[in-house]
Amino acid sequence: MNPHQRRSLEQVWSSFAYQNDAPGLLHKTAKILLAPLGYLYLAFVSMKNFAYDKKIFKPVAKPAVPLISIGNITVGGTGKTPLTILLAKKLSAVGKGAVLTRGYRSSAESAMPPLILTKENCHLYTSKTSGDEPRLIAKEADAFVVINKRRERSLLVAESLNAKWVILDDGMQRRSIPRDLEIITLSSQFVGNRLGFPAGPLREAMSGLKRADLIVITKNPKKPLAEEQKSQIRRYSQAPLIETEWMIHALCDGVTDFPLKTEEKIAAFCGIGNPKLFFETLENHGFDIVQTAIADDHRPMSAKELAALSIQAARLGAKKILCTEKDFVKIAHQLSCELPVFYTKAELQITSGSEALERSLAALFPSSESSSLKP
Repeated sequence: MNPHQRRSLEQVWSSFAYQNDAPGLLHKTAKILLAPLGYLYLAFVSMKNFAYDKKIFKPVAKPAVPLISIGNITVGGTGKTPLTILLAKKLSAVGKGAVLTRGYRSSAESAMPPLILTKENCHLYTSKTSGDEPRLIAKEADAFVVINKRRERSLLVAESLNAKWVILDDGMQRRSIPRDLEIITLSSQFVGNRLGFPAGPLREAMSGLKRADLIVITKNPKKPLAEEQKSQIRRYSQAPLIETEWMIHALCDGVTDFPLKTEEKIAAFCGIGNPKLFFETLENHGFDIVQTAIADDHRPMSAKELAALSIQAARLGAKKILCTEKDFVKIAHQLSCELPVFYTKAELQITSGSEALERSLAALFPSSESSSLKP
């Protein structure tokens, strides 16, 4: 299957996974065929959770420092990486900590000993050697980023580095590691058709929300989470809801920052878990998108694809191409297309619930240290 066919299949899957009443024979047939697999998947995850709840499966020894898990109950992008960066920056006030992450599809994923990235050395690695998100986290946050698919190994490394705190990236289903704070993220797409993967987006049943200490929602300002959706969350969890949104403050060509020029015609592409959210964020900031392209998550746009996007967009009046920083670092060496390419400099901002987050973080540390976390 070539990249174009794979992306087309992913778009078809996304359309029925996130729409309860998706029309068409193809959607209905796919749902019927995949639903049994989805039920089996959720049943397997539920049995594993039951084993941990009843102490049949035992976690590793609890670390001596606070450990925060950031995860989700759905596949795809829900804002885990930007939230990890936001929290790592906040926690740096009490000392240097560690982020444990997988480094998906990188050589570091299975490397021994686990690879350690820092702000000082992250530029020495590529997406292939360390992964996209680990490099971005290390660049933005003053923390050790320990990469390995076996988080238990990474935890031992973090302890040997005398980390003052630990963030477990994508940690909700990694129950072998005990945690002090469970943060579950949801996107504005919510839980779609509420079926288990591959029939739907759920990695585990909605009842998994009961383990949340905090629930963080990455929202679209023009499409806020409906009261009905909040009511669904409340059936399973009374954890505080924290709402966030992406704020773009500049564009960058890899060297220089430029102010935003809204109402300008642009093309856009990305290869992230939730491309729709990126395009909606650009529109919310006033950009007129005339052409879009979606790359495979964790894989770069090819030079040929980028050139084709540039030619098509220029014909439609676009003045530039925008992408995420994660995408830009993977294609910076092949920028020879008709239109200039910029990445968006953006950060996650908390729009409601910041007090609950501050209280939860402060409670993890002695009073002498937690005072430095106060805004």
